[in-house]
Amino acid sequence: NISCRSAPLSMTTSIYRFVYMEDTDCTGVVYHSNYLRWWQQGREAVLGQQGLVDLFASSGRSFVVCSVEQTFKKSARLGQAIEIRTIPTVESKYRLSFDCGVYREGEKDPLV
Repeated sequence: NISCRSAPLSMTTSIYRFVYMEDTDCTGVVYHSNYLRWWQQGREAVLGQQGLVDLFASSGRSFVVCSVEQTFKKSARLGQAIEIRTIPTVESKYRLSFDCGVYREGEKDPLV
């Protein structure tokens, strides 16, 4: 159950979802690698899935991740409503950066 609001490259894009059992370890805490998966979903929401498919099909070009930095502050837990917030920045003609955060519903500070 994922919903998304796409936006121009200069704006924040948000995906809203719930934390499911598949996202967590045996204690109900989100497993750390799932944040990376959610951030990829945020990048896709910004760039558009079909646009990425068309780009690769027409030119053989794609986007790759060259670095990731994560700071874990709090944990998301099973059943919680979360927002995956993505803010793109155009660095150059060939590079975009994405500021991604996971927020618990109703909270202003990111979990990660």
